[in-house]
Amino acid sequence: MNRNRRPLLWAMIALISVLLMLQGVVAQNASAQDFPLFRIGVLDNERGALSNGARLAVRTINDAGGIRGADGTVFQLDLVIEPSNATLDPATAIENMRDADVVAVIGPETNEEVLNGLNTLQLLGVPILTPTTGDTVLATDSTGLLFRSRAADAVQGQALASYLIGDYQLQDIATVQLDTSSSASIL
Repeated sequence: MNRNRRPLLWAMIALISVLLMLQGVVAQNASAQDFPLFRIGVLDNERGALSNGARLAVRTINDAGGIRGADGTVFQLDLVIEPSNATLDPATAIENMRDADVVAVIGPETNEEVLNGLNTLQLLGVPILTPTTGDTVLATDSTGLLFRSRAADAVQGQALASYLIGDYQLQDIATVQLDTSSSASIL
């Protein structure tokens, strides 16, 4: 596994574990071993980075015996993966997650997908964990259920500038806009 992906994997495992300890909703279905299930929705392509990371985290947690609740009940994790790209209707993906009784959603991955589908996502009434870095993503959330797993663009820029100024004593720093989706970060 790429070393750059390891922190994201461990962060995802930690977020899922914390979420499951805090979430009181339990799916009514049972696994093959007759354990109650926590279903987690993933808005990503079947083989996307979020899906692969979530799949690995779920397999690791389930292979270690699952999650033990405060009352001693052992839960297994299950994923509901729904595509979230622009060619598909996000409302359909979110409705499928509602039907599956997910306890949380991981994704979508891009700022645009989150902002375009936020109203529908909020109707699920479950925590939404997203790796987006847009500065306006959290400000548009009115439910308090949207959590970013990466620092905002502005914070990343400030940290980089502090590092360059403090460690390398650089005085002149210029930013470069490589795509239109990063334009909100420079305003």
